[in-house]
Amino acid sequence: MDEVPSLREMDREERGCFELDEDGSFLDWSAADLHLGASQLLQAVDLSYLAGVEIRRCPASAATGAWSSPDWVDR
Repeated sequence: MDEVPSLREMDREERGCFELDEDGSFLDWSAADLHLGASQLLQAVDLSYLAGVEIRRCPASAATGAWSSPDWVDR
């Protein structure tokens, strides 16, 4: 939870009040207006997974090796 600032800022009770989207694609903390999918959670805890996502998202960055983590990942 510490790697995702929005989750870190919630108290334990708030973090436990989430719903699984009806198609199972993300977790929804409606009270905090926060929706995170499996890919986003993996990106927060696994830098190699994050790098792969960034490379696929921005091929020009892959050529130079320049990428940065998204704002919601606290590194």
